[in-house]
Amino acid sequence: MGVPGLTAWIHSRPDLHEDTRLRGVQLLVDGDALCHHLYRAARLDQKHGGDYAGLAAEVRAWASALRTCRVEPLMVLDGASAPRKRATHVTRAHERIANALSLARGASRGEAVPLLLREVFEQAVRACAVPCVVCLAEADRPAGALARHLRCPLLSADSDFYLAPLPSGFLHLQHLDWRQPLPLEEEGEKKEEEERAADDEKEEERQQGKQQERQGKKQKHQKRQKHQRTRQQQQQQQLQLQQVEQQKQAEQLLQQQQQQAEQQQQQHQEQQQQQQQHQEQQQHQEQQQHQEQQQHQEQQQQQQQQEQPCRAFLPVRLFRQERLRAAFSDLHPSLLPLVPLLAGNDHTDPVSVRGLKSKACTGRGVAAGRVAAALDWLAEFASAEEALATIVAGAKAGDRAAVKRNYELLAQDYSDGDVDLQRFEELLSGPEHNLPAEPPPQPPTLPLQPQQPTPPAAPPPPRPRWPASDGAAPSLPAWVDVALQNGRLCPAIVDAYTQRCVFMRVQVEDESLASAHRGASLRVRRVTYGLLLAPAPGGEEGDEEEEEEEPKPSSTPVQVTEFDRDGRSLRRFAVETLPPRRLGAPRLSIHTVPHTPHSERLSFLLRALGVERGALERVPPTLRLAVASIQQWMEPDPEDSAARGHGWAAKHVAQALLIHLVCGHLGGEATRAVLATVSLPCPLARVALRTAHALACWQSCLHAALCLNQALMLPLPEPELSRLYHGPLVHAVSDLLSSGTLTPTGILAGSEDALALHGVLTGALAGVLAPEPSAPGPPAQGRQQKGGRPKRRPAPRAVKETDARMNGNRFAALGCVGVGE
Repeated sequence: MGVPGLTAWIHSRPDLHEDTRLRGVQLLVDGDALCHHLYRAARLDQKHGGDYAGLAAEVRAWASALRTCRVEPLMVLDGASAPRKRATHVTRAHERIANALSLARGASRGEAVPLLLREVFEQAVRACAVPCVVCLAEADRPAGALARHLRCPLLSADSDFYLAPLPSGFLHLQHLDWRQPLPLEEEGEKKEEEERAADDEKEEERQQGKQQERQGKKQKHQKRQKHQRTRQQQQQQQLQLQQVEQQKQAEQLLQQQQQQAEQQQQQHQEQQQQQQQHQEQQQHQEQQQHQEQQQHQEQQQQQQQQEQPCRAFLPVRLFRQERLRAAFSDLHPSLLPLVPLLAGNDHTDPVSVRGLKSKACTGRGVAAGRVAAALDWLAEFASAEEALATIVAGAKAGDRAAVKRNYELLAQDYSDGDVDLQRFEELLSGPEHNLPAEPPPQPPTLPLQPQQPTPPAAPPPPRPRWPASDGAAPSLPAWVDVALQNGRLCPAIVDAYTQRCVFMRVQVEDESLASAHRGASLRVRRVTYGLLLAPAPGGEEGDEEEEEEEPKPSSTPVQVTEFDRDGRSLRRFAVETLPPRRLGAPRLSIHTVPHTPHSERLSFLLRALGVERGALERVPPTLRLAVASIQQWMEPDPEDSAARGHGWAAKHVAQALLIHLVCGHLGGEATRAVLATVSLPCPLARVALRTAHALACWQSCLHAALCLNQALMLPLPEPELSRLYHGPLVHAVSDLLSSGTLTPTGILAGSEDALALHGVLTGALAGVLAPEPSAPGPPAQGRQQKGGRPKRRPAPRAVKETDARMNGNRFAALGCVGVGE
């Protein structure tokens, strides 16, 4: 990311950095860069579909280390992709496909980001109570603007931030060793004590000023009270005179009433005494319990303070832009946005200029030399206008307008632009306060009883001011903005809504088969696209009856472009949307979701997944979406032959998934029982491609179900994704089941709760996991020929039909461009 060669060149210049201690400050974090850095640095699984529990553990350890040093992280995440960087996204997609296929062939090195990595990271960040905001577009510009506004360092791996004006410095992820916080030394303690003493003096002065203000307010309040008392005394005197006259006349009556009142008072007092005694006893018990809880919490806090160092810091190397400009004859700050123009970046190619020669940078490559040469050349100019005029004059006549436009875009990227800083501060101070006031209810059991029709809801509130970046996007519904900024909506939904273009995430798959996204998950995505692109209410009401009929052949269908793997290359697929009216919900759209009853949204989701309500009745709420995605993967649309399962292999993989769902949900004894019978595969071993491809298909189904569930405002509870899948463990269990060594009940025999939950999940999937008649089973996948390549076995009939359609005919791809119903 960023400017090629800039990071390598700056890392070769120690004089541009400052060795300091990170402690007691705010830290603005680039969430996407941190997510990938933590996963790569921990060397978590990338061949078997991912290790989501490991990533969640890394996030918890990272947040704990920062809080030990009293560092307050504030996180910003990318939203929708930028249209002007589509060419860059295509190039990176080609690279990801090559890396994933190399891992599938047995390469020991490579990178394949797991499909649900971003979603697992967001859930882990929210669980750690780290303030987090998702931007509408890319987060580069809002992150720089917010770091300048808060005057705090920025943590990222994007080299663009080296050129952005950051008063408190830029911290590269490679220069932050967060795993081992160090205790402060004596000299550092003395300095900190002096600083604290100075801070205490300032606080005392502030408190004195506050006390003076309070005293002045008290004096004013006392004067007002005296004035009110004098008035009250006068009024009381007048009332007393009137009362004396009335008392003389009513003495006889009062004496009679007093006797009756005394008797009533005695009875009432006895009742009050009894009630007071009872209340005092309850209060005393509650106070004792509260005190005991407070004492227990204080003891825990004291123990934690004793276990953790009271004073610690993180050693970091902080980049200072002032040192960079001083190294090049006090380079003017306005000249720095020209460096990407001369050296190139994510969306612009380098501009050739006369007199600009690449310098030799030992061990850093040609790109680093180009960066150094660009800085040397810019140091000769006093302003950006002068340098830009020289660059434009040396460019070709047809490229001059493009050069000026690119510079304007770069200058905007390094400025605050239209970023609403107040809005960002509100979101970071309370990241969950903008969620809907009344979230949709989540019933504990299914099926739901049909609810009575609700009256029409009030009109939605006006769209909130959004901290947009990288240009304005088409208008989104207000609730979509709120859900996205709070991390409750996948950015791919916004890409499909605003651009009608989605880049599918690459997985480790069998290159001889169609992409996992072309299988069972395709129908769910079509439903999601149809929900997003359905017309807003308030159109032609008279055509409702006509809309329910079949569309005319001449009508052009709405399509969304998907960039996905096709063999070894990237291909563009035109996916036709499936409108909600085709699923029996003619009035449902992304605009009417907040006003649609929960039962209707749940019915629409289950209908899209092909699951009956009664099948999920006994399944725990947090596992219902995962179980529904398994059933939808095992039993896809019968009209789509390319989306069918993998016969016997899919059932063994599904059983392995169910076993892992049981372990993730229960933990403890269930996990130990499985690990006692299963040995995890070696990280360098070759991956079983059929199992990997089947699991990739299921993860694609789960991701599609998550997106549709979010677009419907969570009619089903969102699962904790880090507990759903652990690639190496699922692969190992699948190998045992496919070889016939063990059965699911034999693997879970050490835990009765695990066996009971496994029976519930198996019962929910009884339709797709029904035992087949006895037949010769296929050989184990682990047997290989000499040379390490697996033996080729004839695939089941369903796989043959899929291969014949997608791979056997070289012209079959033409028929898959427009994916119909």
